[in-house]
Amino acid sequence: MPTKTLCQTSDQKKERFIRFQFDINLNPSNSTSSQTFCGFTLPPSQFSKSNQLDLKFKTDDSMAHGGYDLSYYSVKPTLVSSRNSDKMFYEFEPIFERSGAITPVGFPSAYPNNTIQRFSIRPPSGLFCTFKMMTLSLTSVTDVDNCDATDTLRYKTVIATNDGGDEEHRDSNWILPCIPGDETYEFPKGKGLNYYFEFKSDNDNENNGSGFRIHWNCEDYTEEII
Repeated sequence: MPTKTLCQTSDQKKERFIRFQFDINLNPSNSTSSQTFCGFTLPPSQFSKSNQLDLKFKTDDSMAHGGYDLSYYSVKPTLVSSRNSDKMFYEFEPIFERSGAITPVGFPSAYPNNTIQRFSIRPPSGLFCTFKMMTLSLTSVTDVDNCDATDTLRYKTVIATNDGGDEEHRDSNWILPCIPGDETYEFPKGKGLNYYFEFKSDNDNENNGSGFRIHWNCEDYTEEII
């Protein structure tokens, strides 16, 4: 019979019984790179140069209404110069899944300073997509006309072409004002759209939040013909 597993929690700093344990090994050839997460705590995003990811999921003999959902994307960090300061630029590869989630680097622990992180989501054509802001913890934007003044998240939608790309002639402006960190936001719903998100962090630790988590799901739709 399965036995309960003892696990160290970061918030309580003590051992306790858990209902499940989740081990992540980002480099199977090096066991020291693995991490263990307990209970329903959301683990931070991880980076790996390996092309293999091992997951181990343990449960005990009790019922638990939970589980896990894993999303992974390719990204190549690049150091760029912006306004007399160096920023780490993370441009994630386009995401073509019909459902998933995006978070900044380090979420939900802490995101790094001086970064630009861009996500492009290009769902399959012919689907109706809904985007939801599940978590948002950024600094409040005092000047919505100056989006570079603090940590901000902004987005834009672009009409997709039949091959999944963008319209040749499109409005390249991001939607403003920037999304304040103390408010919730509803993203436009629609079909045939590509979604772009950009997150910028400044060099100040004092105004950092935990970041954001955006979920999306695309479903088939039907149109009534009269």
